[in-house]
Amino acid sequence: MRVPFMFISDIHSPFHDKAALELVLEYIRRYKPGRLVLGGDILDIYTISSYNRGNLNGPKWLKDELVVAENEVIKPIYEVSKKANHGVKIDWIEGNHEDRLSNRLLPELTRSGLGAIFSLIPSIQEFFRLKERGITYHKSKRGNANFKLTKHLTCMHGDKGGINPARMQYANFGASLLMGHSHKQSTFSIKLGNGDHHMALCSGHLGEEPSYVDLHNWTLGFIAGWIETETGEFGAWHETIVKSKTDKTYSLYSTIGHLRATPKGNGYVVSSVKLT
Repeated sequence: MRVPFMFISDIHSPFHDKAALELVLEYIRRYKPGRLVLGGDILDIYTISSYNRGNLNGPKWLKDELVVAENEVIKPIYEVSKKANHGVKIDWIEGNHEDRLSNRLLPELTRSGLGAIFSLIPSIQEFFRLKERGITYHKSKRGNANFKLTKHLTCMHGDKGGINPARMQYANFGASLLMGHSHKQSTFSIKLGNGDHHMALCSGHLGEEPSYVDLHNWTLGFIAGWIETETGEFGAWHETIVKSKTDKTYSLYSTIGHLRATPKGNGYVVSSVKLT
């Protein structure tokens, strides 16, 4: 059976791009994925990081940061996905930002003699009620969480950058994969001597423009595709979101048509646009 899927990554709530997210939600409504993969760094967890983003216009406390993520990102994605396809299966891969909760917060508390407090802080699984919602959380064990979407395709957060992070990650992994992390879309494909064809795609991001970087080549977007549940075969492609330089509109020229997000009040409204 052929099942449509989507891979969305690097939302970085509460620094998510509201217009881009609205376009993704509309895409979910129309594409009705049977599998939805949250590819990591869905949360930013900046409130417990020593890294100065240069953009601290969000909540000042961890709990408040998580509440924003629940109300503006996780809950909408979950509810829209379930309404579009009640049988959708959702996976969440731990990224390096989610990993801050265990690999940064616990050591800091321990060094301060407050390690016992860590047990009082809810995990991501607990706070977002992932078990109740049927969302599978893939926790990192060796720094790069991953799981097999099919026997021929692995999903991971990734840890590579450079000009073509998809190629860099493939060189390290050696099999077909989908990844995020670098915030820019890239593709690598190769046909091996035995006739096997491997493909690696690096997704774009869904966060705000970074005020702490003067020049960058990040890309707003995500990955869509299909998988065959019996054979493990798959197809995957990039969907790119373009922000207008002249106004505040966003366009998604996608395989399901041209969608446009236009400012309305404190949010955005999405509409279909006919190509002329």
